[in-house]
Amino acid sequence: MKINTLEIWLSSLIADKLLTVEEKDNWLVWHEAVLESLRVDDFEIKNNI
Repeated sequence: MKINTLEIWLSSLIADKLLTVEEKDNWLVWHEAVLESLRVDDFEIKNNI
């Protein structure tokens, strides 16, 4: 799995004790959900649905 900049940034917040591991995991799940919704919206627009 490729480490993205969001994951690196969140890891640095954990190291600085500004974020917990659970919060980081929640952020990553939320981020994936947002990306998926954008892909779905993009598909609908491209296919004139």
